[in-house]
Amino acid sequence: MIWKKSSLVTGLALGSLGLTGCVDVDSQSAPLDSDELIPHAVTYRCGSLQDIYVQYTDSDVITLSTQHETSILKGAESASGARYVGEHVEFWTKGETALLTMDGTLYHCVAPR
Repeated sequence: MIWKKSSLVTGLALGSLGLTGCVDVDSQSAPLDSDELIPHAVTYRCGSLQDIYVQYTDSDVITLSTQHETSILKGAESASGARYVGEHVEFWTKGETALLTMDGTLYHCVAPR
C-alpha cells in the first residue's frame, strides 16, 4: 500500500484530535484554582501577647481570640497577603507570619510549625 504524504499527515492529525476527546472529566469536581476556603484554625505566637487563635470560617470573615477577648474581623483591601479589620483590631497575614495591632499596640506573630 502506498500512502501519499498529505494523506498520512491528515490521517495522523485527525486521529490525534479524536484521542483528545476521550478524557472523562467528573463534572462535580471543584476547579483546582477554586477560591473556596475550607474552614480551619491557626494558632499564632505573638510575642508578649502569647498565643492567639484564628478561626478562618469564610474568605471574608475570621474570628480572632486572645486570652482576654474574641473579635470578629472582616476582610479588607490589601496589596499583599490577607488583611482583616475590626473595632480596635487589625490582623494582616502573609504565609506563616502576621502583624496584629490591638488598641494601638503592634505584635509580630508567627504560626508554629
